[in-house]
Amino acid sequence: MTRRRSDLSVLHLLNAVFAPLTGRDLYLAEQIKAGIDSALAAQPDTDPSSAIADAIDRLRDVLEVAPGDGFFHWDARGAPGSLFARQQVVDGLKRLAPFQNATLLVTNLRDALCPPGRRWTGRRRGEYDEAVHFISTLAAARKRTNANLSVLFL
Repeated sequence: MTRRRSDLSVLHLLNAVFAPLTGRDLYLAEQIKAGIDSALAAQPDTDPSSAIADAIDRLRDVLEVAPGDGFFHWDARGAPGSLFARQQVVDGLKRLAPFQNATLLVTNLRDALCPPGRRWTGRRRGEYDEAVHFISTLAAARKRTNANLSVLFL
């Protein structure tokens, strides 16, 4: 069975967010993903990245996943410029600071840099790579030294 890169990213996200519930078992994470996918199939006009992040937020509230794990979702389409984007990421990292295990989910970064219907040029690819490197470096610099922080890009 072949998987798309985005499917693997979602599985790793679910595995990181629900680790206390699943015991880091990818099979159980895949079960959660299948449930989210079936719920999304009933709403065909929703953006998959945002819908998955919203579903994870709702599931965490319902299941009351371990209080020692932090989760922050940043939707890159909502940032009007790089200065505001940096501030929003820093605010998210501040919210994750008290947690031993945390996950920073970045969605729609590709769409923010190359809107749908536009061409994916070398310059845009360079901007995307630079943004990923910047966010990863910023997250590494702002986390506690003994904390486990996962940064996932969807």
